[in-house]
Amino acid sequence: MSLRRVSLSVALLCLGLSSACALRPRYGDVVVPQDVARAAQTPAVTLRLLNPDTNRPIPGAQVVASSGRTRVSVFSDAEGLVALPVSKALADENPLLEVVLPKGVARYRFEAVMPEASQAPVPPAEAPAQETSPAEAGPGTAD
Repeated sequence: MSLRRVSLSVALLCLGLSSACALRPRYGDVVVPQDVARAAQTPAVTLRLLNPDTNRPIPGAQVVASSGRTRVSVFSDAEGLVALPVSKALADENPLLEVVLPKGVARYRFEAVMPEASQAPVPPAEAPAQETSPAEAGPGTAD
């Protein structure tokens, strides 16, 4: 092989690898600094993996974030939900999130899922029952 052909092959390989990394989300894209600051109250961030073509959940996908000695690997459930742990070590390194999709799925997108406490509607406060005095009772009510 000529030097020119080898150089072109290496350049194309580098371009392919760098573009694949540019398309993947980073840990800091899904875990915001506020979550890391209150990690005791928010031990995990819940995300939903969706197929962008069908807008349906992707069950059985693996999401991996690794940096140095810290490695997190979680799987999506039947509803496509993934609980990604909040970690200061991962937030400092900000690694790429690798998503291993099940067979038959080519693309994915993340959707943030709000915690149950903030999603639940607040029931209206009930008015306390008031007792009526005999003087206020309507006519025809006998005690």
